[in-house]
Amino acid sequence: MVTPRSDAAETRKPSMKERQRQMREDAILDAAEEILFAKGLAAMTLDDVIAEVGISKPTLYQHFRSKEELVSSIMTRALREAGRKLHELSAALPPGQALRTLIEWFIEERAQNDCGPVTDLCITLSLMAQGPIREAERAFSREIEALVVAAQKEGSIRVTVPAMFVSQTLLSISKDCSYRDLLSDGRADVATMKQAVVQMLLGDPR
Repeated sequence: MVTPRSDAAETRKPSMKERQRQMREDAILDAAEEILFAKGLAAMTLDDVIAEVGISKPTLYQHFRSKEELVSSIMTRALREAGRKLHELSAALPPGQALRTLIEWFIEERAQNDCGPVTDLCITLSLMAQGPIREAERAFSREIEALVVAAQKEGSIRVTVPAMFVSQTLLSISKDCSYRDLLSDGRADVATMKQAVVQMLLGDPR
């Protein structure tokens, strides 16, 4: 008879070497993201990242083989972080409230961040076609759509809103520079933008 393994036994803790590698990779992504926002995609180079992190080129290539792969990882990580935020809100709030809070969080994030990753449209479109980003977007979209359906069943948002429209709009917001532009020249404030987008996507229950 085989004794079932406990969850603790089945979950292998990462080794010290694995943890160190992950920490180094996170440091590379953090530095690259800062440079990306400061200089834009076209002007950013791998040498910039190497100098900022203080590593050698061979070490960088152990993690990322090109600038495109590096930026793809930045974008994929951002989607994972949005997914974690969605899980956090879904666990703490009813579906409709979680969805509205998530939309407001997206607006706040976009309003606070520059648009470095989208300054070179051709490279950006090429990156967006990569498998890891597409899969991360699909996974995030599925979770948003499930939350929309749950909120509709709850009666907290209008039942006519297409779940896919909400998910795709949120993904578009994450790449849109116009929100920060509206703030910088005084044409809108964060509260107004949040209210407008929530009303546009969710409206009142019907």
